[in-house]
Amino acid sequence: SHRVCPSCGYYRGKKVVEVKGD
Repeated sequence: SHRVCPSCGYYRGKKVVEVKGD
């Protein structure tokens, strides 16, 4: 659902590793 770049670090308060993938 969320698209984040691996180097962003955080996305809307969430770690990239948590929202990464979908």
